[in-house]
Amino acid sequence: MSDESTPAPSIAQLSSRSQKLLGTLLQSRTQDISIDDYQIEDVLDSLKSDLDGQTLVVLEESLDWLRDAGLYEISVPLLEESWSADLPLDFLGRVAQDWVGSVLFGLGDETGAREVATHISKRARELGPSFCCDLCDMYLEWGFFKEAESLAQFVHEKQPGEVSALFHLMICAKMRLAWTEAQTWLEKLDGHRGQDATPEPSIEWNRALFAVAQHHWSKARQAWRAVGFQFPEQSLEEQTQDYATSGELSPVRLKIDSATVEASRGQIPRSEVVWGHRIGPARVELSGIPYYHPTIRSGDILLIDGVKEGNVELDGDTYPVSPALSVWASSPGETFRLYGVQKSLKAGIMLDRFTQELGEDGWAIVNWTRMIRKETKSREPLIQVALYLPPERDITLFHLKLAEFMSEEDAPQLYSPRYASLTNEDVQDHQQAWRNLGLKVEETH
Repeated sequence: MSDESTPAPSIAQLSSRSQKLLGTLLQSRTQDISIDDYQIEDVLDSLKSDLDGQTLVVLEESLDWLRDAGLYEISVPLLEESWSADLPLDFLGRVAQDWVGSVLFGLGDETGAREVATHISKRARELGPSFCCDLCDMYLEWGFFKEAESLAQFVHEKQPGEVSALFHLMICAKMRLAWTEAQTWLEKLDGHRGQDATPEPSIEWNRALFAVAQHHWSKARQAWRAVGFQFPEQSLEEQTQDYATSGELSPVRLKIDSATVEASRGQIPRSEVVWGHRIGPARVELSGIPYYHPTIRSGDILLIDGVKEGNVELDGDTYPVSPALSVWASSPGETFRLYGVQKSLKAGIMLDRFTQELGEDGWAIVNWTRMIRKETKSREPLIQVALYLPPERDITLFHLKLAEFMSEEDAPQLYSPRYASLTNEDVQDHQQAWRNLGLKVEETH
């Protein structure tokens, strides 16, 4: 049986002029030559003339080709016009997906994509509850919960018994961490599904999650069992927790709000993945130290969602990544950021050895100097080390180890005003050292 792949989209049915203009744009992009507005308008005018009166197949192939070529400055205006046209519902659904997706993933503009989603939602209501329900699915998949919730509310108002709308509203309330409201939507969903309905894993997961969030352990364990988790009988954990496979290694995705990302001007990503250990089906205690996230710390216990977001590999094993929802319990310890200047390759090697030995000795320490390169004001490599100190660890012991290391010949010097305040060092000296490195004294991240 032959495995025939789907043919690549083509623009062969466009005029030779349009094909030539598009080829010129692609060549300019390849050679990193700027494309002016006049060129874009010229191409758009030619394409619109070609597509006028053509079949949907030609429009669809053209849009696919433009997307694959990365010519979003051409495809996005065409998608906008297509959305306003009198086209079949299924094609309009594809246009909506392409338009939002092109801005979000193609242009990397989350704010712009949300604006497009809000704009699309206005006409979507005119196209009916069924169309809105499908659009809501897409918004939820892409993390546009606010935009999805308004559509789900509309569907619920028009069709109160529509279970998909109730499920969507439950999910949206969950993402706002509105546990009581989410529980209310879940109960309405249960009512419409009926007592004899077959347990649905996604519903039971959320039922357990809501119980964990509100510390209702017996309800949580009952729901976890419905999705296959097993618990020890008649144990203390059975009464007060929801342990399943305590200690299992688990990577967690920490999402960073769009305002923080945009304000960083490309310095902060939309998310980062940090390692932790599972202490229940929906809780992970972070053992790694976040670098980018402004508030989450090592030692925090996080409430995680059941939908996985990719995989990561470690020592040949693959681990699914769980998205964090909220901090379920704050870290009892403290994270210190220590900075310095790497004046030689030898100093960097010494620091690598020092942090590795401490890590092997059970200290939660990480050296980001080579992984995330930054420079001091003097254009030298900025040393970036972080230490998580849980309550059971004595900072005095670490202080002795650090002092011994920094006394070695060619060893770098590390500074942290907060650390200095706890080790009886001169805080002002550490503050001035940070200023010399180009850091803000109040910086804690």
